[in-house]
Amino acid sequence: MHNMNILIIGITGLLGSESARALYKDGHTIRGFSLYELPEGLNLPEDIKITYGNYLTISEKELKDLMRGIDALVFAAGLDERVMTKPPAIETFNKYNVYPLEKILKVAKASGVKHSVILGSYFTHLNETRPNLNLAENHPYIKSRLLQKQLAFSFADHNFDVALLELPY
Repeated sequence: MHNMNILIIGITGLLGSESARALYKDGHTIRGFSLYELPEGLNLPEDIKITYGNYLTISEKELKDLMRGIDALVFAAGLDERVMTKPPAIETFNKYNVYPLEKILKVAKASGVKHSVILGSYFTHLNETRPNLNLAENHPYIKSRLLQKQLAFSFADHNFDVALLELPY
């Protein structure tokens, strides 16, 4: 595999920063986008350029500029199951996990990005391997991650790869 220019959205989070370190170690050029400044103790290589902003409100033009020269996108942002929210919770989870991904993947594909990886949830794996539990029907977070997965795969074609990591599986 040749070295790629990779954009990680959510680079200062646990999964985003671990992805950055692993991909950097493999010789890829990493750029990051994050809502938050680097947390204390988060050591990323100094030559990783990070742009700070909100993935929920970034404009398509700003996204296009961010993706200039990018070969691959890693989406490591969103809310997880630990977040308590007011009903209807599905709307909050969709706001952070589904709706912005549609805009991001649309712009990535139009910008010539060829590969994308969505860091999803092991709950979608459990939902598929244990259908008798009806997890997506009973938990709005799991439903949002299933919707995220379906949305992401809808963008895949011969010019745009989409992979989903259902961590830790």
